[in-house]
Amino acid sequence: MIGGGRIQLNGWQQAAVAVGSAVGALLDPRRADLIAALGETTGKHAFERVVERMKKSPEGRVGLSLSLYLPLISCIIHFLGDGRNSSSSLV
Repeated sequence: MIGGGRIQLNGWQQAAVAVGSAVGALLDPRRADLIAALGETTGKHAFERVVERMKKSPEGRVGLSLSLYLPLISCIIHFLGDGRNSSSSLV
């Protein structure tokens, strides 16, 4: 599609795309388009379930509260080095 348009699908259409793309991806795992279609049709529901489960556990709530800081911390550790490699320095 030109312009990155998006087509809204109803539940039955999403299920058909999910099943068809899952079968096609199993038959030929090199088909990235089918894997992407499967992720697009099933990913939102799976993500919502994971977030709900995280909200119910103490560890999950901590993880969700830190989710804004983790990419920043990861960048700082990568930039400064983790202390195990003496060649990583700021100078």
